[in-house]
Amino acid sequence: MTPEGHDIWLSDLAQRVSGLSTGEIALEPEIRQRSALVLVDDLAAMIAGSGAEQVARLDENQRERSAGGEARTVLGSKLARANAALVNATAADWDELDEGYRPATCHGGLYALPAAMAEAESSGADIAQVLRAVVVGYEVSTAHARLYRPTASLVLHPHAVFSSLGAASAVASLRKCESTSFQQVIQVAATMTLAGPYQHALDGHEVRNAWAGAGAMLGFVAADLASAGILGSTDSAYESLHGGLGYQVSEDELLYGIQGWAIEHGYHKAYPCCQYAHSSVEATLSIVDRDLIGQRPEDIEEILVEVHPLGFALANRSPQTSLGGKFSVPHAVATVIAHRNAGLPAFARDALFDERVDSLRQRIRLLPFDGDLHPPHDRPARVTVRMNDGTEFTEECLSAIGGPDRPLGVDQVLEKVERVTHEIAPGFAAVARSLVEDSGNDSEQWSSFFDVAVAR
Repeated sequence: MTPEGHDIWLSDLAQRVSGLSTGEIALEPEIRQRSALVLVDDLAAMIAGSGAEQVARLDENQRERSAGGEARTVLGSKLARANAALVNATAADWDELDEGYRPATCHGGLYALPAAMAEAESSGADIAQVLRAVVVGYEVSTAHARLYRPTASLVLHPHAVFSSLGAASAVASLRKCESTSFQQVIQVAATMTLAGPYQHALDGHEVRNAWAGAGAMLGFVAADLASAGILGSTDSAYESLHGGLGYQVSEDELLYGIQGWAIEHGYHKAYPCCQYAHSSVEATLSIVDRDLIGQRPEDIEEILVEVHPLGFALANRSPQTSLGGKFSVPHAVATVIAHRNAGLPAFARDALFDERVDSLRQRIRLLPFDGDLHPPHDRPARVTVRMNDGTEFTEECLSAIGGPDRPLGVDQVLEKVERVTHEIAPGFAAVARSLVEDSGNDSEQWSSFFDVAVAR
């Protein structure tokens, strides 16, 4: 049986997101811009990820199975909407460039956008409806991530656990479900969580990159099942996440929830790796730019990285896939020193087998960061580079750039978007800026925007 207040919490959530979906609740200008920033950031990640050969092969095999559908992928294939969402979500997650959410570990935009894009193109929806669907999918997935907390970190990956909720809610938003129907969609989607092990990310198993895609497909299934009257119950999320996965219920969330919309509290990534490694990357970049000018990597004796507990678990010294490298603090620090930057090439597959990078990885020693780790300084790092002549260079980063306390500005997000898309979709940056800065074209069909945005 659900705890006291749960049914009211769920009913209020469904009523709120339904009201936004149908237009009964206004999308305030600042929330509209936040949604647009999340959209262009995650769509840019999608475009960048489409360059991976594995994503291209996935797109090809989906095209062979569902060609002639109603929604497009960022690679140009036209597929059944759920299949298109699978490909696009996998691409968006590939390079660790998508935005995220700090109050609870999940990526609301990644879960919502691919399903929203596919449903919007299939139904002829406009840009405004997609922006609302992103806010809605973000809200539902993050609300459940705040309410249901794992008893131990790094056991199940949030992309597996919460993506179906975000995707189903984005679809329900575009279908303009009223409150009762919306709650039914949420209930069904809550039974479709996946038990994807977090260790797969640490070990670099790339199926992890497809869990948001699988969740997107299940989001369509959940919305269709609820529409057909094949339903769950008000206990569905509790029985699945608490009873099945052992997650604990947050009394604070039931009592207080969150003020405003959850999308206001997200972050944008400055570096293409797991956010748990960002403070280590930022501290290393400072040393590279200030202290290692003219120094050779071979003159480094040892690198000490004191890092918060979540980062301390990212300890793989010999990653074999780009995902493994993005979830390795030793690799992140080593490749930043070797390449003297933290761009996509520094985290590409080739860098994994660069002898300079590997040599540096073996000289890195991870240590726990001492001190009280309270938000927003709950993910700090301190990097010390010791040279062969005894010289030491140290830098501390208490909170990496991009989070709510040190947010990337609009121009910084748009500069990132241009940087990661200009080779594949050179016109995307201009279209992205227009979408973020001007709501005048929100009545334009999503498919028309997509035509221009992903043109190669």
